Amino acid sequence: MLRIRNEGRYDLYDLNIKYPDPLVTRSNSYGARERIAADGSVMTELKEETVREIAGRLKEKGIRSVAVCLLHAYKYPQHEQRVAALIREEDPDIFVSLSSEVCPEMREFDRASTTVVNAYTRPQMAGHVAHLQREFAAKGIDRQVLWMTSSGGLVPSRRAAVSSPFVSSNPARPLAPSPLPSSDGPRARTASSPSTWVARPPSSA
Repeated sequence: MLRIRNEGRYDLYDLNIKYPDPLVTRSNSYGARERIAADGSVMTELKEETVREIAGRLKEKGIRSVAVCLLHAYKYPQHEQRVAALIREEDPDIFVSLSSEVCPEMREFDRASTTVVNAYTRPQMAGHVAHLQREFAAKGIDRQVLWMTSSGGLVPSRRAAVSSPFVSSNPARPLAPSPLPSSDGPRARTASSPSTWVARPPSSA
């Protein structure tokens, strides 16, 4: 599906247009046996042993992040949620991005491709947030850091790291550290990230 894409083109009249390769190769794409119909009825129960086998292969390959996208999961996410639970049972350290959380909208390619971008960026985002928090702690800065998403909303670091807010509250949506409002004094700009602000109490001097 990621390679087939949809009818959209960058140039409508270019018959020889070439698209970039998908972020996930065909060899790293797997199918789970399950099916939920558009009305929410379960046509095929999720085959959990198949998911466990897939999780084992991912672990053997050293894959750190996985995207899960099932048909009609934007409205009926129970199978996706169970897939995530099974994968985490087999590999507790893996990052799992669900399309029902990242982009709960109709149209499978759009939902899947957005979830893949989220999965691709999530480990980097988690590492960046953890590094930033360590730098703050080393400098004696004990304040909550809020991150601004492209929609203008703010999320705390724990959500930025876990949900990877790069797209629609996830890594796929552009995310930037944001000023943290404070009534107790001026704000200090950190050297490690010029666009990040944290609150600082006023000097006693």
